[in-house]
Amino acid sequence: MQKNLDFSIFIGLVLFFTLAQYVLAVYPLSHEKCNLQDSDCLRKQAQATVRAFVEGVPEHGIKKLDKMEMDHVEVKAHKLHYEMWNTTVEGFNNTIIDDISIQKELKIMHISFHTNLVVTCDYNADGEVFAMPINGNGKAELIMNNLQVDLVILFDIVKNDEGKDIMDLKTYFFGADAVDGVHYYFENLFNGDKVKGDKALAFMNKSWRTIVANYGRFFTIKVMDDIFEAIKIYMRSCPLEDLALY
Repeated sequence: MQKNLDFSIFIGLVLFFTLAQYVLAVYPLSHEKCNLQDSDCLRKQAQATVRAFVEGVPEHGIKKLDKMEMDHVEVKAHKLHYEMWNTTVEGFNNTIIDDISIQKELKIMHISFHTNLVVTCDYNADGEVFAMPINGNGKAELIMNNLQVDLVILFDIVKNDEGKDIMDLKTYFFGADAVDGVHYYFENLFNGDKVKGDKALAFMNKSWRTIVANYGRFFTIKVMDDIFEAIKIYMRSCPLEDLALY
C-alpha cells in the first residue's frame, strides 16, 4: 500500500540522463552536447539516452533500472505493519521526459517526467487501514498509471582532484501523482478469505489517492534516496565539460 513509486522511481535516475551524456561513450548514440541553459536540448538528449541508460552501466556504478530490484522494506504507520521483499519495478524504459531546466546562478535543477510503473513483490501485512482490519501475506502487484514526477535538485559546481569542474548534487525534493490511478492486488488477504479480501481490494482501489497520500511516501523516499546517492557518486566521477556546455 505504501508503494507509490515511483518510484520512482523512482525516480530520480531517469531524469539525470540529461547530464549523464558521458554514458554515450559506452552506448554509441548520436547526440549533441547541450548548453546547461538550453532546456529543450537537454530534454531531447535525455530522452534519447533513456532506454540505453536504464540497462545499466556496471563499470560506472549505474545499476539496471528495468527491472529494478529493491531491498527489503518495512513500514509501520497509522496502525499498519507492512513488509515488502523480492520487489521489482518495471517501466522506467518507457519514461517520457517532460522538462529539464537548470538555473546555474541559483544552482537549482528542475526535472519532470511521466511513465507507467508496475511493482511486484512478496508482502506481509497486519494492522488497520483507515480503521479497517487487514492482514495477509503472499504476492502483490501495484500498477501506477501515468505517474508524473517533479524533482527539484540543489547542486554546486566544484573542482575534482584534477582541477576539473564537476557537478556535486547536494539534496533533492520531489512530488509525484499517478494521474490515471493506482491499481492494487494482494493475494491471500485475510489468509485466503476471498469475500473479505475482495471487499478490501475494492475499497483500496476506489480510495487509491487517499492510500497513496497516507502510506505511499514511505516506499518512495527509500527508492529516491538510493537512486539519488548512486547518481551523486556518478556525477562526481565525470568532468562537467564532458557532459555539457556551460
